Amino acid sequence: MNNVDFSLKVLSQLEPAELIYARVAALQCAEYSFIYASYHPDSNFRRNFTSCQDYLGYVRAELSATPQVGKCTVIKKELVGGKIAAEHIEQNVARVLHSMEITLQDGSDASYYEVAELSKVKGGWRYLRGYKVPITELEGISEEHLSFEIIVKRGVCF
Repeated sequence: MNNVDFSLKVLSQLEPAELIYARVAALQCAEYSFIYASYHPDSNFRRNFTSCQDYLGYVRAELSATPQVGKCTVIKKELVGGKIAAEHIEQNVARVLHSMEITLQDGSDASYYEVAELSKVKGGWRYLRGYKVPITELEGISEEHLSFEIIVKRGVCF
């Protein structure tokens, strides 16, 4: 993982599913500046942390409580919405349904499904919001039958 490039140039070139994987890699490598840059300017995250320095100060203070990110698997992705620009439809919103495994501070493991909503800005795709549902709440539904709507309806938005 040490060979991963977390530059803004790379960030600007990532497709939606690649952005999800890059964010996971950044968390695993403690590349918190990349995490901050990967958020959309209109996200709640950016409302809470108005500068990268604010976020980095928070991370330093709370690092011991930060879960360890494990496996991430993209299940489905789609481009949605759009606007008419230069006589073609520009897809400017994407959703990525993925599963994530984490280890909490107490050593216990947790897994969840997330629908990440991404929005395209001048600098590429950015994370706008997510809807998370613990996998245990959806044990009766196989991954091939999961939908964006199920996760959004049952999930907690952040």
